[in-house]
Amino acid sequence: MSYYKKKRWVGKPNGFERYDPRSGKYIHIDPYERNQRYKKYQKATTIIKRDGSITNRQFLLGDFDKDKIKNIDDKLPLKKSNETVEELQLSNALISLDKIHNESEKNRKLILKKFRKSIKQTNPKISSEELEKKTPSRAKTPISLLHKSLNLQIPKTTDKIGMMYIGKNYDDLNKIKNSLKKNFKVVELRDYYNKPKLGYKAIHLILKENSTGEIFEVQLKTKRIKRIADINHTLYKKNIQNTKEFKRLVNLSEKADNGNKNIQNYMDNLSNNQIKKFLTKKEV
Repeated sequence: MSYYKKKRWVGKPNGFERYDPRSGKYIHIDPYERNQRYKKYQKATTIIKRDGSITNRQFLLGDFDKDKIKNIDDKLPLKKSNETVEELQLSNALISLDKIHNESEKNRKLILKKFRKSIKQTNPKISSEELEKKTPSRAKTPISLLHKSLNLQIPKTTDKIGMMYIGKNYDDLNKIKNSLKKNFKVVELRDYYNKPKLGYKAIHLILKENSTGEIFEVQLKTKRIKRIADINHTLYKKNIQNTKEFKRLVNLSEKADNGNKNIQNYMDNLSNNQIKKFLTKKEV
């Protein structure tokens, strides 16, 4: 892999060259060829994107040293040896999870069309661009499924596919909820406005798409509450969040969603860093 490293190539007027210790000579390439080689290096070494999805599964499931042990199971993936290596067999698990992910991704696209159609039924004037912004979705990546499987069996996992609608207020979310109930089978419904969860307010549904039998999760929440919850979620994982402040900010967000202009100005002018400071205050 070091053959493609950018720092080894030296720019020249008519291209690039590098010293090859194997032949004892300088290798010369034109700019286009050098660019293609560097792209190949980037593709081979980039495993995970920012969103956490695997970009090159062959990097994990290939066999660089040709010892018939896949890289993910091999203690020394770049060095072939006669030493007996105990295989971890993670590769087989990853292949199985990859199949689950591919099936979920296929079903996600089908469900997303019906999901957006349900929203269109309640708001026919919404533009395609706005609808796309208000309805993010995802299918869990193989690695995410692997983490999930440590605590729960994959077939029983209800959030292999996740949908979201970002609305204006509780009334808006309720309209979407009722529309979804007409188009999908409701497996579970939790209204955290009526029974807040540690201050959190949203509507969560677990739905079933009849034609595929796929079960998926939907979260309906407002933009302001989503922002507070997203910041708090990271702090919650680190066990450093202030629950009282979280409840206070969520309640203020709800009042702002319901039209209180003064609170709207206050909440919308808070930066993420200011919210984080509130949520990390030590509880008295």
